[in-house]
Amino acid sequence: MLLPLFLLILFHEAGVWLAPSPGASQLFENGAVSNRQLQVTTLLASGWCGWLALRTRTAALSTAFTVLLFLLTLSIVGDFGLRGSIENGRWDHVALRLFPLVIGYAALGVLAERAGRPWFSRPLYQGGAALFVLLMELLALDGRAFAHLGFSLSPWQSAGVSDPRLLDTIAMMTVNGVLFYAVASLITRRGPEQSGAAARLLFTIAPFALLHPLGYLVRSDEYSRRIDWIYAVFALVIMILSQRHQRRSFYYAGLLNLGAALFFIAQHRQWFERPAWAVAVIAAGLAALGMGFALARATAQHRPRFNTSHGSTRFNTGHGSTREGRP
Repeated sequence: MLLPLFLLILFHEAGVWLAPSPGASQLFENGAVSNRQLQVTTLLASGWCGWLALRTRTAALSTAFTVLLFLLTLSIVGDFGLRGSIENGRWDHVALRLFPLVIGYAALGVLAERAGRPWFSRPLYQGGAALFVLLMELLALDGRAFAHLGFSLSPWQSAGVSDPRLLDTIAMMTVNGVLFYAVASLITRRGPEQSGAAARLLFTIAPFALLHPLGYLVRSDEYSRRIDWIYAVFALVIMILSQRHQRRSFYYAGLLNLGAALFFIAQHRQWFERPAWAVAVIAAGLAALGMGFALARATAQHRPRFNTSHGSTRFNTGHGSTREGRP
């Protein structure tokens, strides 16, 4: 990893590929490192790191190659007004310019896996999934995603809301949560074998991406109090889905957001000083705990048990009958 630093120092001291003049076309405002210097440096470093990863078969070097490939893309996109987009807050332009890298990560991952190099493909798949999440969230900021699609939810929100594009942003971020889960399901069913790590990452992020925008809407305290209860119901539904789909991230996301929803419900209605509210919360918690124990016990009773004594396998179906088979 010292190679990029060495090359940048060498180019600067030798006066090679210096920035013509500081401006919006350069990523670094003071011109200390020009786009061309950064492009050549990251290109050579990523090529060297990728070759070492192929020779040594190490996931660490493959991960470093994935990061350097991202930096190379940033340096290339810097020639097309990346810094200006960041300064103007046009995060949708940043997302659209970097989105081809997601496709590039996926394509390189498929090629590496087909060539029998799984240690090289896994970081590429995971990098593509993480970048996909980041870019979709950037695209949703300031309601830009809905603007590109040609419609807006602004007419349906109150005129007293401080940010007229808040509802568009929250709605698109919620849609992103559904999209992440859909992409993860598609990868699980039809994706390459090594892409499972990327699917697990998307499955983990999806429930949080689905619930947190609604939580932000509640925290803004600029919408109807009914949003608090909708937030709580959505969190509870996510918790229930965790049992059906066996996703721990769904349970954790639902539990954390349900707690946050109950907090905001009590805060907005000034219920903290009422003993009845504390009793109701404790009773609901005990009821949920009891339901969890009952569900776990019922699942354990219906789970097949087997005995491998005397060279045979005897399955107990939990209904008083057994099935015997030979190994």
